[in-house]
Amino acid sequence: MNQTKTDNSFFEAKLRLRLDNLPEGKTLEVLDCFAGTGSLWRAVQQKSQECKISVLSMDRKSDPARLGLVGDNLKFLASMDLRRFDVMDLDAYGSPFAQLKMILTKPLKPGVVVFGTFIQSIMGMLPHQLLGDLGYSPAMVRKMPMLFCRHGRAKLLAWLANHGVKSVKIYSTADGRKNYFSFCLP
Repeated sequence: MNQTKTDNSFFEAKLRLRLDNLPEGKTLEVLDCFAGTGSLWRAVQQKSQECKISVLSMDRKSDPARLGLVGDNLKFLASMDLRRFDVMDLDAYGSPFAQLKMILTKPLKPGVVVFGTFIQSIMGMLPHQLLGDLGYSPAMVRKMPMLFCRHGRAKLLAWLANHGVKSVKIYSTADGRKNYFSFCLP
């Protein structure tokens, strides 16, 4: 049976992760970098009625049900002041490594919570820049990619630790390829 990728894959797990790890506050500013139709944050808003949540959404495609920025989120992130946001959401179909790296190099509001999805491809590949940042040279990865692309979750956690992230909450599928995470920055 073929499964189609949708914005709602593992929806309940993603929703629970956000509800369980929202920052404290009566009002929250959210930057949703892969918004799709916006259904995930609409569900969060409905279930956390004690908190007013304002979402700035981004996606490559426009959607009549969602008001937001349309285009390449990396270009938007490069030019934005991210200090106004309490939450950054990187729920990508694959690995939002480039977006995550950009976010972690910019000034952020203390206590910002980052949510994301980190999926290894069918062939099990990891972003080469992530591997490079962990000390694997391009020549090593080219020569034996399957060796260096093993244990993607552990490599992601090591990379985050190298960038000052001390604690990560992570839910993974049984095969370990799909990982839904959240962390709070000091």
